[in-house]
Order: sequence, then structure tokens, then C-alpha cells
Amino acid sequence: MITKTAFDFCAFFVLAVCFFTGCRWKREYVFQRTILLCFIGLNMILAMMSILNQSILYFGWKFGENALAWLEVTKMVAYLCNAAMPTFFASYILCVAGIARARKKWFYNLFYTPFLFCTGLVLTNPIHHKLFHYVVNHDYYRGSWAGILFAMAVFYTGAGIYFLIRYQKAMERQRMIGMVGAICIAVLFAWIQFRYSYIRVELMGVTLACLALLLNVELNMNDIDTRSGCFNRRAFQAMARRNEIAKSKYFMVSVSFMNLIENTRHLDQDTETRLLQHLGRRFQRLNAALQIYYCTRGTFVLVLVNKEERHLTRLIQDLTEMFASEQYEFEDLKVPVSVEICQARVPEDLNTMYQINEFSEFHVNDANDANGHFRVYDATVLHKVKRDNDVELALRRALEERTLEVVIQPIIDLKSGNIVAGEALTRIHDPNLGTIFPGEFIPLVEGTNQIVRLGEYVLEEVCKLLQNEAMDNVSYVEINLAPYQLIQTDLAKSFIEIMERYGINPKRINLEITETVASDDMKNYEYTLQELRKAGFTFSLDDFGTGYSNLARLFHMEFRNIKIDKSLLWDSMENEISRNFLESMIQTIHHMNAKIIQEGVETREQLEYVTEQGIDLVQGYIFSKPLSIPDFLRKWGKS
Repeated sequence: MITKTAFDFCAFFVLAVCFFTGCRWKREYVFQRTILLCFIGLNMILAMMSILNQSILYFGWKFGENALAWLEVTKMVAYLCNAAMPTFFASYILCVAGIARARKKWFYNLFYTPFLFCTGLVLTNPIHHKLFHYVVNHDYYRGSWAGILFAMAVFYTGAGIYFLIRYQKAMERQRMIGMVGAICIAVLFAWIQFRYSYIRVELMGVTLACLALLLNVELNMNDIDTRSGCFNRRAFQAMARRNEIAKSKYFMVSVSFMNLIENTRHLDQDTETRLLQHLGRRFQRLNAALQIYYCTRGTFVLVLVNKEERHLTRLIQDLTEMFASEQYEFEDLKVPVSVEICQARVPEDLNTMYQINEFSEFHVNDANDANGHFRVYDATVLHKVKRDNDVELALRRALEERTLEVVIQPIIDLKSGNIVAGEALTRIHDPNLGTIFPGEFIPLVEGTNQIVRLGEYVLEEVCKLLQNEAMDNVSYVEINLAPYQLIQTDLAKSFIEIMERYGINPKRINLEITETVASDDMKNYEYTLQELRKAGFTFSLDDFGTGYSNLARLFHMEFRNIKIDKSLLWDSMENEISRNFLESMIQTIHHMNAKIIQEGVETREQLEYVTEQGIDLVQGYIFSKPLSIPDFLRKWGKS
């Protein structure tokens, strides 16, 4: 008796440690943790009942005639725990697989029917004694219906194994190993207990199973962000996979502190850590069911699984109140905050893992938003993000497969009426997205290495075109350069290599730079521009009149052409002030010894006006839209 009781005390102690550790440990799903704690608690009760049962058997003389009644009570409570444990274990597997909340009410009605039936048998055992009974000498006898409880345990264990196999992709390898190990231990010891009823090892097996679950499933150190104390990006992706497999519906709200990094630079690391942890706790108090993830620096993602729409509405209201002030008070500090909040419904708004991952890093950065420091967006803005991602992928694919089309728009000399040059433009023809124009895809990549690849691609295609004898009447072709290209110190070298490969003189290539580049701090681009000039390239100034040029700086630069933006011409047709501004600008440019190209000439009235103002070259639909290379050669090439 002493040996059995000592083991039961040890089991109870280990289970108690597991219980209180589980209470303190952070989980995405509060319900999942509650199920495990109930499972551990049942085993603690079972251990106490076993200790009490052994004490009654050992000190039965102290209980007198009530000993049999106390034995019946302790054993009945133990049987209730034994009946409930497989049920809670199977329910726990449902939670870990992420499908517990996705199941309908009828499923649970059927699923828990065997448990309710066996509970009824246990509660009525004092009447029928078909499960167990004690005799006068305190001997225990298992009844003829005891096998029903074991059959129920087999049913729920089998159901748990089925869910484990079916939804294994929803669980990470470590958690899968923990679940399988716990099942194997529980089944092994339960079989020993059933086969040899005098060997009291079932409680030991369940205790070891609880340890396996706690160490391999619940103690998820790899899922915790050490700074904020919230779940990290790894846990976020695991959550999304589980819900995708389980077909769960849930809400996501991203809370991005756009200036968090800048505003916390003056704070020490400990203070910043406390601020993040404070924010995580504040979010958790808004709704106990919230799953909080800190995916990237400055961005929290709040998740509500299988909740009604009103919970999302309430959460947005609470966040609005939380950040109503432009300064967030924390301890004795007032931290300026600029917050973007975006809400989405899964799978209605986001139906792929790619979109969900993009959402976790989503920023709008709309400086023109009237709400100032606090902005709220819904999923409609995410469609632009999706479009931008699709367009960027289409460009990358077009460059790799060399399907990007280069088109040429002619530039006409107004005095002779002949073609002088052409401007190289690009088009993406994607089977899914259709035709995509540079106004959409250039801004997406102009600050990345993709713009460098695009520039080299266009130059190579233009060099191939200039090899054609039909291009002898075209003096040069203009190619646009982005600021990011100009900070590449090897740009001139790569351009020269391409042109030497095709035997093209650099004088037949005129590079267009924007007014922004020309008026910016030229030390960022000076080296590359000098190298390009040494190689023989000339330059045009594009979109003149749309920015805030430092004219004094522009006078010190040499331009072959200066292109006046089409918006100035179009405005001048209707506005006298714009017309006066354009005319004074034309006079200024003439003093720079550069030819003027007027973009966007589309009507006869516009053509007559720019001719009257002494414009040198014209580019616009009145002469030709951008043409494919074969069409350009047929219409404008030398015959």
C-alpha cells in the first residue's frame, strides 16, 4: 500500500506542476489550454481518489461501517475521471489540429454521446453494480459492463488518432511527435491496466502523456517573440495553416506603428521592450479570445477565430479609442504614435497563404490621409496590394522569359516634319493580367534591382533595333533612366558592354533623366553621370515643369533635349496663367542651348500653338502612338 500511495503522491505532484505551468504559459488558443488543464486536473483528481482509496483500504477500521460507502464514492469519482479523460484527450487533438471551432453543433452532439452514456452508467453504478463493486472484506471486483468504458476509451483514442492523421499538415513536426508520443504512452499503459487489473500503472502512463504534451506541444518557446512576449511570425504562419486546413473563418486586424522605430531610438532597450509588452497586454484586455502576434517590428496582428461580426466592430472601436491621442502615454513617457489599422476577413478577403503573409506586413503609408496620426483601412485596399504583387511578378517573369515588349514613339522635327528620334517604352503582355503599362509597373520596381535589369533589357532591345538599316534615318533613341540606376557605379560599364556587343555607337542613345534627379543633390549621381558622358552618351531632361527644379543648378548641366511635361501643355489650353508660365519656361530653356521636346501633342490646336512658340521637337498621338518595333519600322523606317 505504501509503495502505491507513494507513487500516487509523486504522480499528483508532477501533475500539479504541469497544471500550474500550463496556467502560466501563453497559448494562441485559450480554449485549447483550458482543455489540457481540464485533462490534467482530471488526472489530479484521479490521483487523489487513488490515494484516498488506498487509505481507506489500509485504515478501514477507522471508517467502520462507512468504509464500503467511501470506497464506492472514491471509485465512482475515479471511474468518472477515467470516462472523461479520453474524451478530453480527443477534444485536445481537435484543438491542436485547429478544427475544434470549425465543427458544427450537431458534430459535438454525436461526438459526446458515448461519453454521456458512460457517465450515466457510472453515476448509476450504486444501483446496478455492473461496472464495479466492493464486498464486505473490501475486495474490489470489476463488473461485466466495465469493458464498455474501455470500449469508449478506444473509440475516443481512435477518433483522436484519425484527426491526428487527417490534419497532420496543420501541426508542426515537434507537436506531431508530442501528440503521437502521448497517445502511445497512454495506450500502452491503459492496455496493461486492462490486461492486468492488479498492476496500477494507468495513472503513471497518463502522467507521462501529460508531460509529453506539455513539453512538446504547449511549451512553444520557438513561437514566442522575446521582445513583445506575443507570438511571433512562425506562430502566425502555423495558425494560418491550421485554419486553412480546418476551413475556419476568422478576422485579422493589423496594427502598424509607422513611427515606432524612430520614436523609440532615444529609449533604452529595456524601456522599448516594456512598451511592446505593455501594448500586447493592452490588446489582450480588449478581448480575451484575441490571438496576438508580433510579426514584424512595429506591427501587431490581432486574430479572432470564428467570432461574429460585432466582435470585429467592437475591436476596431476599442482600438480607435486606444489611439485617439497623437501621443501614447506609457509609464512617465508620452510617445508620439502614427498608427495604421487594417481589417480583413478570412477567407472572404484573403484566401491564400501568400495574401495572408502579405497582410501581416501591410503598410499603406498614405501621407495625404486626412486622419493624420490614425488611419483605418478595410480589405478593399488589399486588392491594390495584390495587384501590385501580381504586376511585379509579371514583370519578373517577362524579364526572365524575355517577353517584355519594347515599343517606340517617334519624335518629330517641326521645321522639317521628319522623324528625328524615338523614345523606347515598354509593355507587359501577361496571359492573366493583360497589357500592363509602365505607369503601373515602373513605380513598383524603381527602387529595386529589377529596374536595373529592366534598363539593361531595354538597351539591348534598342541596340538590336538600331542594327537594322531601316533605322538609318533615326538619329537616336531615347531611353529612360531611374534614380536607382544612377547610383549603380557599374552602370556605364554594363551599358558599354551591351553596345559593344551589338556594335552601336553611344551617340545613338540619348538617356532621359527626370527633373527630380537633375535638381537633387547631384553628389549621389555625379560619378555615374560623368562615366556615361565619357562613354559618349547624351542626356535629355524629362518631365520638366512638374517638380521643383533648382534652375541655377540645371544651367550648369548639358542636355541634348529638355522635354516639357504634357500636363503643362494641356493646362495652358484652358488656363491663361498656365499658358504664361509655359511660354516663360520655353524662353528660359532656349537660353540653355538645348532643344525642346513637347510631349503629349494630340490635337491640331496644340500643334499650332507649340509651333508658334518655337518648340523644336514634338512627341504625341497627333503623329503616332507608341508602336511595336515591326510597325515602327514599316511606318517610320527608311525605305
